[in-house]
Amino acid sequence: MIERIISDGRGEELLGAAVAEHGKGAVLATVHEIQDRHDAAREVERSLLELHQVCRAATRSWARRSSCKCLCIGIIILLLLVLLVIVPIATSFRKS
Repeated sequence: MIERIISDGRGEELLGAAVAEHGKGAVLATVHEIQDRHDAAREVERSLLELHQVCRAATRSWARRSSCKCLCIGIIILLLLVLLVIVPIATSFRKS
């Protein structure tokens, strides 16, 4: 809203009216309060972005572990299949 007032070119007019009505000290205190709230909102935004990055990293880590687990299970199944094929063939050669 403040940016809209400034972009309309009425910022100086409104500021002058506020100073005339409430005094310079009250207007400066309000401006400082607005700036403090703006800084706090930016800090919250920065914290949320950091939290989002941490959650994304945790998700990627879980996905890596999951894919590694699947790879290990696949290798074990492959080895079992190879053993199931090789053992009967090897025993049939010994009998002959």
